Amino acid sequence: MTGMSVPSQSEARAMESLIPRLTGRFPDLPAGSVRQIVNASWDEFAGTPIRDFVPVLVERTARDRLRHIISGQHVPPT
Repeated sequence: MTGMSVPSQSEARAMESLIPRLTGRFPDLPAGSVRQIVNASWDEFAGTPIRDFVPVLVERTARDRLRHIISGQHVPPT
């Protein structure tokens, strides 16, 4: 999470659990790359006023991007 918004404790916990989960799901990618994708995905929702579903949306966005990387497809810029 590199954006300007400060995550709540629950969002920070969700992100920290998301990174190892996605790293396990995509073992052929370096953990640092997974973390970068998660951070970039999280930053996209930085200005979202209703935060309840942000962790789910971030996971979906990051997972889709990681799938594109694995399949060799172009990943849209964040």
